[in-house]
Amino acid sequence: MAKLFDSVNWGVLDCVSGAFRVVDKYPFRLASGGDLDLGEEEGGPEVEIASCGGGISLTSRSQDADMAVNGETVHYAELKPWKDYSVKIGGHFLAIRGQRKVQGWPGGVDVTEWTLLDSMTEEKDGPLGPGALIKVAREKDRHRRSIVRPDGLSTGFLLFHLWDELEEKEPAEVKDEDLSKEATVFIGEDGSLVPVFLDDGDDEEKVADSPDAHARLEPDARGRHLCPHCWGKFDEGDILHIAVHESLRGDPLLGPAEMRRYLPRRFDDEGFGLDSEGLPSLELACPHCRLRLPRDFIRIPHKTISVIGDVGAGKTSMMAAMCHSLPIRLKEYGVRYHGQDRYRNRSVKELSQALFGGEQGESVSIEPTTRDGEHYQLVNKAGRRLRLPQPFIFRAENIAERKVASLVIYDASGDDFVHEDGDSVEISEHLAHADGIVFVVDPLRCSGIRKALKTESADERLEDRHGSILDSLRQRLQRAAGGTPVDVSDVPLTVVINKADQLRTLLPKGSDDEPIDDHSGRVKAFLAEHEPELLASCEATSRKIAFFAVSVLGHDPEESISAGRSSEEDTALPWEWTLVKSGLGWVKGKGKLS
Repeated sequence: MAKLFDSVNWGVLDCVSGAFRVVDKYPFRLASGGDLDLGEEEGGPEVEIASCGGGISLTSRSQDADMAVNGETVHYAELKPWKDYSVKIGGHFLAIRGQRKVQGWPGGVDVTEWTLLDSMTEEKDGPLGPGALIKVAREKDRHRRSIVRPDGLSTGFLLFHLWDELEEKEPAEVKDEDLSKEATVFIGEDGSLVPVFLDDGDDEEKVADSPDAHARLEPDARGRHLCPHCWGKFDEGDILHIAVHESLRGDPLLGPAEMRRYLPRRFDDEGFGLDSEGLPSLELACPHCRLRLPRDFIRIPHKTISVIGDVGAGKTSMMAAMCHSLPIRLKEYGVRYHGQDRYRNRSVKELSQALFGGEQGESVSIEPTTRDGEHYQLVNKAGRRLRLPQPFIFRAENIAERKVASLVIYDASGDDFVHEDGDSVEISEHLAHADGIVFVVDPLRCSGIRKALKTESADERLEDRHGSILDSLRQRLQRAAGGTPVDVSDVPLTVVINKADQLRTLLPKGSDDEPIDDHSGRVKAFLAEHEPELLASCEATSRKIAFFAVSVLGHDPEESISAGRSSEEDTALPWEWTLVKSGLGWVKGKGKLS
């Protein structure tokens, strides 16, 4: 038997009954008939406490582990002294602490008086007895991930872990066999998510309407993770899994063609949630809109880039050029850059391949970005179905520096900023989370530039809406930051004048290897001469700003162009600057951006 360390000993407190036990040996078993008898039937949960460095470890020995430490479901956890830990084992709610003379610790914890802190509203309930407090939480519809704790304990338990065990009313009957099933999630009348356990042969639509479908699963509005589709926030424990077995095709919200979304109750040895047919799910979904998430999306940091500009400015072709040129440029710096979502990156990737890898003379059609186009998707958001910009998700990895990040890019229609309607603010909500904005300017819509060119253009009959788009952008950035109408945003703004091949007679000449400031200065001088109002509007929008002139296609823009004639010259540089200024400084090389 291992010898206990002298300075610190450990104690286990039952937060419901008040029973206390000092850990007097290792290993120390929390189980039916164990060193701390949980009073469970044979085969119930079993947790082993062992010495671990300067602290202890908890290991679940049950086949179907039901252990949560500080709210997180785990099979194994290491605990350090001088801290309170909440430990849920089956239906038991324990507190564990290591300190000198731990025998005196329970005297500072009152298990008869509990308080609740709502994780969404920060409102408090209590102090009350635990059962009465849980009943009040249901009546007030407190968030399921609210923290509930006995007075004197510095940590607590998640509300939904307690309410079926401690509420002072007859709990809904849950059969033992139900624990081997996954919950199918339905949408309640109030827009909340409702997990329901189905028996074989149950009709999903009937079950969803039944009174038993009352348990709330409403992801935290201040969760750690942000859905790239609906921009709802959630925590890891709220994430839905996507069923694999073909018999589970059909989701009550997304329709018969989609695989069912569910909350897993069982997991394989690698931590993948099992569907009701026992197959591991490798794909995840947002608990709000239920759309697919890349597998490792929640494991790595994200940067959001919004690409805006008028219809026909060339945003989509710029995205395609980025897919082609940016990986080549970043590879020179030891950075890998590739798509992370093969489903939603497909359209822009195919366009990139057609523009830069097609046969000479092959016709390629570039459709303008509109709400009805393929770069927008139907999303269920707060009980409504909206057409929102589709995220294009890429991944950048610097192996040498052990850095990785996801890049979420939105190709937003100019109509979202010009035509204000009831949906326009929600549709452009990605701006509230933007780490960088790329504003694409169509010079052939600018009256000052057209006048200087002294050429007739079909674009002359098109309205110059750049100022209106920037005004709307500025208002939405100010609203998202809680600022005033005179505030200038700190979100980096990359101003890109597209179709630069049309401006060769007007743009000041520069060298091939000019520093980024010189390039930006040339383009800024060009705008100051020909479009001073546009320049002023740009500078009133962001404090961090750079100007670029690029030619994505290398020839007059047409609805149908020929592959093999496109130019990638300079198209990577605006994206490099945007990534660096958005917080990914490790992607830059030692050249123009150093």
